[in-house]
Amino acid sequence: MRGVYFSRKSADGCAILLFLAAFGWALDLFVKGGPALWIVIASALGGWLCVVRPILRVQRRGSLLKKYGDVDDVERIMARFMWVGQSEEQLRDSLGAPSAVDQRVLATKVKETWKYHPTGKSRYGLRVFLDDGIVVGWKQAGD
Repeated sequence: MRGVYFSRKSADGCAILLFLAAFGWALDLFVKGGPALWIVIASALGGWLCVVRPILRVQRRGSLLKKYGDVDDVERIMARFMWVGQSEEQLRDSLGAPSAVDQRVLATKVKETWKYHPTGKSRYGLRVFLDDGIVVGWKQAGD
C-alpha cells in the first residue's frame, strides 16, 4: 500500500483540533488581542494526529507485511483482531504482550492462557487460550 493511510478517526480528530484552534484563536483575539500558548499546543497535537501517527501506522503495516506476507492477516492484526489458528507471534503483534500467562505442559502439548486487561486481583477482561502456540479460543469477561 502506497501513500499515507488516513483513518476516519484521525480525519475526525484533525477537524476537531482545527476547529478548536480556530475558535480559541478568534476568542483570544477578541478578549486579549493576541494568540495564546494553548493554540500552539493544539497545533502540535493536530500535527501528531494528522501527520506523524498515520506515517507510523504505514510503517507498521509495511513491517508486518514483510514479516507475514499475507495482506488479510496484516489487516486483522492492524485492527487488533484475534482469530482461531492465529500464531502466538501474530497474537502478540495484534494485542501486545499479555498481563499474565498460565502455562501447563502436558505429555503431547503445551497449553497456555494469555490474560489481558486486568480488572482486579486474578481477574482479567480477556483470556486467550493457546495450544502449542496457536490460538484455539478466548473468553471475555461477561461471556
